[in-house]
Amino acid sequence: MSDRLLIELGLACNNRCVFCAQRGLDGASHTDDARVRAALEQGRAAGDSSLAFVGGEPTLHDGLAGWIQLARTLGYDDVALQTNGRRLAYTAYVQELMAAGVSLFEVSLQGPEPAVHDYHTRVEGSFRHTVKGLLNLRDSGADVAVTTVVTRSNFRNLAALADLVGTLGAGAWQLSTVQPLGEAATDAARVVPAAEMITSAVSHAAERARNAGVAVVVTSDSDVEHQFVGMGRTCEPLPGAVAAV
Repeated sequence: MSDRLLIELGLACNNRCVFCAQRGLDGASHTDDARVRAALEQGRAAGDSSLAFVGGEPTLHDGLAGWIQLARTLGYDDVALQTNGRRLAYTAYVQELMAAGVSLFEVSLQGPEPAVHDYHTRVEGSFRHTVKGLLNLRDSGADVAVTTVVTRSNFRNLAALADLVGTLGAGAWQLSTVQPLGEAATDAARVVPAAEMITSAVSHAAERARNAGVAVVVTSDSDVEHQFVGMGRTCEPLPGAVAAV
């Protein structure tokens, strides 16, 4: 993925995704302001000019806008935010983050309709929040990338999702196959697809998105990989977890 400095803001999240790779990791639910500021200063001293705030869910932290502003003051040229997009449903919050200096929003979207997306996040209403957030970003002229984790439950919906991603104003779309890590490892046979199951659907969706003017990266494809943040810490597979075949 990218060579951005990752500022990890803890593991707290307001979604409970069926594929979450961080389940089982140790981590505080709140982030210490002094620790974040120190990490930003140390990154600049080491010569970093690009960074991303990741979680958990970074927007749960009320200090986020201030940390973004500090990053810009310190001289970071590129400040990305990886988010589930739910808090971006509030227009004023989007404006606050953009004024602070976010240069790229990377938003996760797992399906083209509530039944699919909310199934994956296990939070009713999360699709409505995230889509409203993406519309707010589009209307604000923000640079947006969308990420989708391809599972056994959403691969048939990828073509419709490709159409939605384009209308929501995303400049790039990343399709990543779920791995048997963390939460997905607890029920890999239900969540993790075999490669031959999804290859055609992924290829068709990627072509559809590209034809609509959206750049696409599939797993480790490198064309627009630099536009995506990458992951923070991830779990190892739980004992006995296997990919579905």
